[in-house]
Amino acid sequence: MLKAVIQLLLAASIPLLLYMAWIVIRDGRPAPGWLRDAPWNAIVVSGFCLVSALLGYWALTGTSDPEGTYSPPRVVDGEVVPGKVAD
Repeated sequence: MLKAVIQLLLAASIPLLLYMAWIVIRDGRPAPGWLRDAPWNAIVVSGFCLVSALLGYWALTGTSDPEGTYSPPRVVDGEVVPGKVAD
């Protein structure tokens, strides 16, 4: 779950990171007020589109069978056996 959250946050922050890199490459260093003058609408919309695309990809390429039977995680001989979906 943490991996998914990190991937979503990274996908959402890519547009801002690219804009920041472009400002540094263009000017050599960020000028005062560059964050205030950023094109926030474009950054937020593109971040939303990237997150939506990632969620859509995960939904379409899921590895578990929707008709399968889920067995939850359990402890066997002192070790945790992860849950799985059986066909």
